[in-house]
Amino acid sequence: MKGEWKRKPIGKTTVIFVHGILSNGDSCWLNKNGSYWPTLLCDEPDLKKFGVYIFTYPTGIFSGSYNLNDIVVALRHHIDFEKLTDHKRIIFVCHSMGGIVVRKYLVDQVVDLIKSETEIGLFLVASPSLGAKYANMLKPLADILGNSQADALRFGQNNYWLNGLDSQFKDLKESGKLKLFGKELVEDKFVILRRIFKKQVVEPFSGTVNFEKSIKIPNSDHYSIAKPSDKDAFQHKLLCEFLEENDSFPFSKPDTNIRIKNKWNNTYIIFENGAVLAENIKNDYTNAKWILEDVKHDENGIEYYRLKNRIDKKCINIEKGFVNCTEVKEGWHSSHWLLESVPDTNLYWIKNRWKNTFLNIEHGSLECSVIDPNWWSARWFIEKAK
Repeated sequence: MKGEWKRKPIGKTTVIFVHGILSNGDSCWLNKNGSYWPTLLCDEPDLKKFGVYIFTYPTGIFSGSYNLNDIVVALRHHIDFEKLTDHKRIIFVCHSMGGIVVRKYLVDQVVDLIKSETEIGLFLVASPSLGAKYANMLKPLADILGNSQADALRFGQNNYWLNGLDSQFKDLKESGKLKLFGKELVEDKFVILRRIFKKQVVEPFSGTVNFEKSIKIPNSDHYSIAKPSDKDAFQHKLLCEFLEENDSFPFSKPDTNIRIKNKWNNTYIIFENGAVLAENIKNDYTNAKWILEDVKHDENGIEYYRLKNRIDKKCINIEKGFVNCTEVKEGWHSSHWLLESVPDTNLYWIKNRWKNTFLNIEHGSLECSVIDPNWWSARWFIEKAK
């Protein structure tokens, strides 16, 4: 059992690789051409600030009574020892049983994670939620050798441990108390006894119930899906995209200085020469900085904000029907904005309280209108500004 740093973080995010059953922290992520997924991540020029950590635990046919709860305890000790929750954001890359281990860790440690305001990302790679039928195939051998890990992975209604975890994790996710986002990948081909069974190890209904979005990796099997061949491999690109999307600053208190960047073309909302625009900017461009000013909750407890320009102290509103930035009156709902999380990302829709329309740049210029939820032009990063 060990934990290994490939690189310590410069910022507040650490990526933890957690392997699955019958594997380890080396072979799980290692392609036959020598490409090693944690190294590929370290080599990404735009992700240099992310820490990369590999957690390894005993798992194999001969791992005997060393069970899933033991692995979860070991993971907790490694995270505590390395003070990883101090970094405020942990992204777990989990293959196979590793996803079950991490979900159990989150359920067990939720109180401490909420207290430390730690954000959690889950990038699940062929990870069963309700069990995997390949564990059923391994059961006779597992019974002989006393392998409790394979037994815990069995697919079936009588697998109370795994079914209970599935219910607990669902409750945790839906409660919204822990900042949690994720993405799931599933394999394309079966790997064990493929001539007979012709099915994936982690079938879609098992591997895609944790988060709304999932992607099947073409021509992958249960093991190759965790071994990208190079930086252009589909699963590696998806991981990089996931990390970049969820690197947006999570505002947690009012009066925060922010910048607002569009997902579609990376322009920022600015106030210049009396107009509110979406433009490319330099890092120190002051007119792109906004104060997130808290508005008292409405009767339903919904939290709204004003977007006040840091220089002019004027607020974005649609009082005259178009996006403007002016002095506003206290009761103007046209200047109140709800920041709705886009599911499974750290992106936001910015919704007006008065008209229930959304800021977007679908037609080039900044407007507030009805949107298609799939429009990237209506999705925004919220970045902290100095």
